[in-house]
Amino acid sequence: MAQKVLILGESGTGKSHSIQYLDPKTTFVICPDRKELPFKGSKKLYFTVIGEDKQIKYSKSNYVEINSMKEIRAKVKLIAEHRPDITDVIIDTVTYAMIESVMKEAKTKGYEKFTEFADELYQMINDIPNYRKDLFVWFMAHIEVESADGVKTYSFKVPAGKLTREKIVPEGLFTVVLYTDCVMIENKPTYSFLTQNTGNNTGKTPEGMFPDIRIENNLKYVKECIQAYYNDEAPPEAKVVKVNSETQF
Repeated sequence: MAQKVLILGESGTGKSHSIQYLDPKTTFVICPDRKELPFKGSKKLYFTVIGEDKQIKYSKSNYVEINSMKEIRAKVKLIAEHRPDITDVIIDTVTYAMIESVMKEAKTKGYEKFTEFADELYQMINDIPNYRKDLFVWFMAHIEVESADGVKTYSFKVPAGKLTREKIVPEGLFTVVLYTDCVMIENKPTYSFLTQNTGNNTGKTPEGMFPDIRIENNLKYVKECIQAYYNDEAPPEAKVVKVNSETQF
């Protein structure tokens, strides 16, 4: 059974930044956002190979820009079945793939299209457990921020409104849901992952999987913690991010 992990956060809080710790030789990035990865040397590490026939050579590439939900689903399946050298597939971000689906049907009347949006996402996520057990599929997504009585709450952002979200609660399809966070420490931005629900978000992880509520936003470390937990092995050396007591999540 392959692992699926959901990373949620606002733009600029470290989702894509966390990719740099994975080995590019065993990592494949699918980028619906159509943007460069935000770390030094990323273009040399992650690239798309185009053949003489002008088609993408998926056997030689480790980065592609695709924003069709159906095509992304097909390519994850392709990698799972025909690229045994790849152990990490990253969709950065699934939010923009969903937006692409919404925009294509923006002029279509009726509620059926919303059910189709929800089904596309559900099927993509639901495929993952059927793949080989050494594969991790990382879903990066933006968050919805709502305010009530001065209190902000955060959740998976689902384009196309409430009807789509009522059809599927994305967080419920994942065991591991991490939130990105950025705080200033000594006048420098420090990025981290929140591993548990802090009272105003939908984060969750199994008890004892991670050493603290706040850890370094490092996908390699997250993967090592998950593997150690399920194999009943000693966890990797803790990479906890400490902030002062006044910091608000």
